[in-house]
Amino acid sequence: FGQLLLLTVLFRIGFSIIPDPKFTQKGSLYYSIDKNVDIKVLKPRCDILTHAVKRFYRKAIHHPIFGKDVARSGHVNSINIQPMRCTDSFNVTEFPHYGMNEAYEIIFFDNGKIVISSGEVWGALRALVTLSQMTFRDSGGAMYIRAGKINDSPRFPIRGFMADTSRHFLSVNTIVTILELMETSKLNTFHWHIVDSASFPYESYTFPQLSKKGAYTPHSHVYTQTDIRFIIEYARVRGIRVMPEFDSPGHTQSWGKGMPSFLTKCVGIGQVFGPADPSKESNFVFMRTLLNELQNVYPDSFVHLGGDEVDFACWKSSPEIKAFMEKMGFGTDYSKLQSYYMQRVAKIVQDIRKPGVTRTSLFWQEVFDNRAELPRSTSIIHIWKGVNKWQPEMEAVTKAGYTTILSSCWYLNYISYGVDWHQHYQCDPYNFNGTQAQKSLIMGGVAAMWGEYVDDTNIIARAWPRAAVVAERLWSPQDRTNIGNMASRLDIFRCQLLQQGFQAESMNGPGKCEQPFNTGRMEL
Repeated sequence: FGQLLLLTVLFRIGFSIIPDPKFTQKGSLYYSIDKNVDIKVLKPRCDILTHAVKRFYRKAIHHPIFGKDVARSGHVNSINIQPMRCTDSFNVTEFPHYGMNEAYEIIFFDNGKIVISSGEVWGALRALVTLSQMTFRDSGGAMYIRAGKINDSPRFPIRGFMADTSRHFLSVNTIVTILELMETSKLNTFHWHIVDSASFPYESYTFPQLSKKGAYTPHSHVYTQTDIRFIIEYARVRGIRVMPEFDSPGHTQSWGKGMPSFLTKCVGIGQVFGPADPSKESNFVFMRTLLNELQNVYPDSFVHLGGDEVDFACWKSSPEIKAFMEKMGFGTDYSKLQSYYMQRVAKIVQDIRKPGVTRTSLFWQEVFDNRAELPRSTSIIHIWKGVNKWQPEMEAVTKAGYTTILSSCWYLNYISYGVDWHQHYQCDPYNFNGTQAQKSLIMGGVAAMWGEYVDDTNIIARAWPRAAVVAERLWSPQDRTNIGNMASRLDIFRCQLLQQGFQAESMNGPGKCEQPFNTGRMEL
């Protein structure tokens, strides 16, 4: 306990940062800083950074009072932001993308100048988040920042958070709150599990009947095209990609309400419809049209095609499916039928892509397990099974030459009484029996929040600051594993979130923030 207390005091003095940066050089001097500091973006026009600077001003003045007084060595008079590349302006819209450069450097100079350097605008965004976490107040309310140098870059290019908006509909306000917290945690991919068997809240302009009949309530529990554009833009200016998931052939009962012919008609098993029917060519025409719409709605090059938890019982009961199986030479191996479906859908994604655009499809691990033949250059396998037994799957997937991301050990919807984040922190995607070449195929991971028992009332508190634990594992160097160190920084991080008006849950048992929860949510 004494060691933990010492760490808490140490990190409260200006270098309590989550995720932990790659390199930090802590100075001994403290500079005062206030809301009048001059922040300059050294580019003719960069709208993304213009918005980010405004958010920095608002975040930096909402930090909790820690009650630690320091000797003032000077005053921060300017912050210069120098991205080498930014094309975002009134006539060019720049989107975050796979492989974007998020590296940055922060240098404090003795004359009170702070310089942020980055190769691309995305690194400058991450630097401003770091800088906002470095500000603190003394007992009199004056704001300070500790001098030093930070050189930072992420370990993995995909660092995601998945929200399920089918089992419980999440309001647009809740989704943008998630995006704000993702930015604060340096997560860069919003995996939007938008539809599932429970409901179909995506309002398709090509097939409007899907949401009219498949949503919980077609007039309120849907995401209109306007909503989706707003969410994508909200994410874009925060350096967050929006990756939609339209999971099939399983998890499609809500699809069938608006498109009954899409599903397999079951015979004599106590249910009317099952998974999508791969024997109907019309279903692939439908998928081609829907996927073409999606690539026009979602600008990101990634689309998640699902493919998990397909119940073969209905297929086995269908005379039409049996006849198709015989025609295709599949025998009685229904995993071959699933593979046939997934291969056809994956090919559609490539066939309809726009000239010069690379499209990548993601699949849940069952698609690999069932031996579907997928193009390795445009496919990513998403490992989700086995909270503590995912390693053999990771070894098999990478040995087969597929790129992959991990979620198995980061299911944030699994909760228990007491401190339950250690397991998330100790899970590392490299901890499996594989060569360096295999480990180079790991692209990162996604913290998953499935929606059976969360909605607008509790998802934020349940997910944060747990998601920040996963964010650190995916951003920071592999050797950052000190639980005590992370615990102290998590407490401070949570206090910062509470002061910004986010209902972040207590993570480490009894304790306090110097200031109470700010019930007036700040506008970011």
